[in-house]
Amino acid sequence: MSPKVTMVFVRNGRVSSDRVSGADLSRLLDGPDFLVDLYGSWAGPGSGLEHGWDRGGVLVDLDARFLLFRTSLGPLADSHGLRRAVLAVLGDAALAERERAEGTGWWDWAGWTVRWAERGLADFVARLDLPPDLLGGGCEREPAALEQVLERIGLAGTVIGDIAQTWEEYRAEPRLVHPGYPAHRETVLSVRFGDGRLGDFGCDVDVFEVLSVGPALVEALADRDPVPVPDEFFAGSGILIDVTAREVWAWPPPTCPAEAAVAGAWPGWRVRWHDEGLPGQVTRSGRDPAPIRLAPRLLLLEAAEWAGLNQQAVLEEYDAVGRFAGPAPAVPADGTAGGGDRWHRWLSERRRRRARPLPPEVQWRIDEPRRRAARERRFVELLLTHGDRRRH
Repeated sequence: MSPKVTMVFVRNGRVSSDRVSGADLSRLLDGPDFLVDLYGSWAGPGSGLEHGWDRGGVLVDLDARFLLFRTSLGPLADSHGLRRAVLAVLGDAALAERERAEGTGWWDWAGWTVRWAERGLADFVARLDLPPDLLGGGCEREPAALEQVLERIGLAGTVIGDIAQTWEEYRAEPRLVHPGYPAHRETVLSVRFGDGRLGDFGCDVDVFEVLSVGPALVEALADRDPVPVPDEFFAGSGILIDVTAREVWAWPPPTCPAEAAVAGAWPGWRVRWHDEGLPGQVTRSGRDPAPIRLAPRLLLLEAAEWAGLNQQAVLEEYDAVGRFAGPAPAVPADGTAGGGDRWHRWLSERRRRRARPLPPEVQWRIDEPRRRAARERRFVELLLTHGDRRRH
């Protein structure tokens, strides 16, 4: 069975929902009107969140013009750089108006507030004013031992065969990473020691397990050799520990009460969470995040994967300055699809043989593959040119 997301609509004060396929959420590119037309008529009463969700959710609040979404699948789930770009483009009202006027964009969320659900289901429950007990206790986690964490320092967690890669091996792939390379596997630890030194360390232990060790971790890392901060492409989580301020910043935020409880392992310290990714961590440590932000080519790869485009074909159109080589393909004036499946060949042949136009619903189906490809290609281009304006 294909993974599902819970699609929730709020319209005229009424809440309705349905579980639908498409957990990568690429359908967001179709805009609110399309989502309502496609899923809204099938939605049943209620939020559909009484028993949690499968792989994520989308909340389309038509009354407040508010979009909230989250998925656990695809590059959008793991890549803060891609999410940052997607949120910037979807939420740019002026850009949406311009694209609509030029006829190049169909993801018209102009005037909407667009948000990623940082804390997962908890954000949906809060937004819809649902009973907090819907979240349950769930997510039982056992704290890690200090020795377990220390033995994983220097490893990136990617396994090829039976061999765990070191951080040097994991990051050895150049920035021109081939499609499908395992990304966002490393937890980056940054420690500002009491003497003012700043050290960075990589490991393959998740944030919950690292934090569960408590302040003993700081003393254990004091004699370790630091490593360079990786490109954002390789990082999946991180922690910044400031010994003098007795403060900890960690990301991504916890999505269940058990993970949030790790703050108890740091008595006398202030444990905070953010969802700004590695650039936010580097900025809070007093450094410039620009060198480690997701490189344009890697953003292109992830965006193409999310939008369902052929990554190799998109890369071939990408030039050295980060732009596409030519204009987005337009839908042919004669409406031919150019597709290889029998449906499109039959309709195209019928179109050529008939003197009068096809019915609008049939013509729309002919045009849709090219129209969608042009829309997705244009959106990916905008991610490169407009999607990195949010600075942390």
